[in-house]
Amino acid sequence: MKQIYNEYQRIIGDLIKLNKMIRQNYRQDAAKSLSRATFAKEFATVNINIGRRTGNTEYVKIFADENDAVLVPSKKVAARVYPDEYDFDIIVLREWTQCYYEYDHIFVELTNFFGEINIERMYETFAKNPYQTFIFLGRN
Repeated sequence: MKQIYNEYQRIIGDLIKLNKMIRQNYRQDAAKSLSRATFAKEFATVNINIGRRTGNTEYVKIFADENDAVLVPSKKVAARVYPDEYDFDIIVLREWTQCYYEYDHIFVELTNFFGEINIERMYETFAKNPYQTFIFLGRN
């Protein structure tokens, strides 16, 4: 299983890099003509889902850093899935109202536990610049 997790983590990293490379071709024009939220949704989002128990949370724990945030559905889930202290910020999605910090990567994880989330509001709150990347892990 470790070999599968390692391969999956490599693929996630490659997809994020590929998104950034593709985005460079559109960033100037699109960033000028679209709102930050629309640009993030249309150009700066990577959706990855190959099923449950595939290593999404482990990817975040290993590769997210102090310039990143992970959005989780509740405090209960945050305590269960991220019980230790990490360099990245853990944000309970149902509790945020504003975000002033410009994160490099915004991981949206465990989306099957969210129920109805306001994706538009999430982008409006967290999209600050055209260099950010939103990564949905396990999105249905």
